[in-house]
Amino acid sequence: MRWRVEILNQAVMEVLDALPRDMRAKLDHIVHLIEELGLHQVRELYVKPLRDKLWEMRVKGREGMARAIYITVKGRRIVILHAFRKKTREDTQGRHPNGLVQIEGVGLMTIPFSELRKKWRKDPKYRKEYEALEPEYQLARELIEARVKAGLTQEQVAQRMGTSQPTVARLESGHKPSLKTLERYAEAVGMKVGIHLIAG
Repeated sequence: MRWRVEILNQAVMEVLDALPRDMRAKLDHIVHLIEELGLHQVRELYVKPLRDKLWEMRVKGREGMARAIYITVKGRRIVILHAFRKKTREDTQGRHPNGLVQIEGVGLMTIPFSELRKKWRKDPKYRKEYEALEPEYQLARELIEARVKAGLTQEQVAQRMGTSQPTVARLESGHKPSLKTLERYAEAVGMKVGIHLIAG
């Protein structure tokens, strides 16, 4: 059963829609990973738990701009609550003291993320950004799937590799690891690395 990702309201949708194309493409890929593999499997560097049912998703753009996107979890339903560039007085007015809308206020009238995705993918420049990121996120997907299939956490893989959990998290974010590192990861999850060349 797939996970559902939704947006709290029109105001949050407009904040996400105003992100630069490269950041929207990264967000789209991360949401796709969550929909396919589940929030608890994707983990850092893409998402991390904060407290209760509140999680944070980080999306960084080419220009060094970053957004913290806050989400809440209800079963297999994820609701995007808010996106911050940085906390300001304007961001926190009328909200929970930590700057977020109160989770208890999340109702049923949300907007499916797929609506935003459809709109974005009509833009050829956006599609180009999205496709340029595909190899990175395909690698991330394969690594996470292998770990999940092996029934291991990032911490357990790190222990088997003789490294740290943050190192495994970076590796699972698909940032062009060396072949030797991929082989160590594969061994830790009981697999081997296979290399395929495809027509461009």
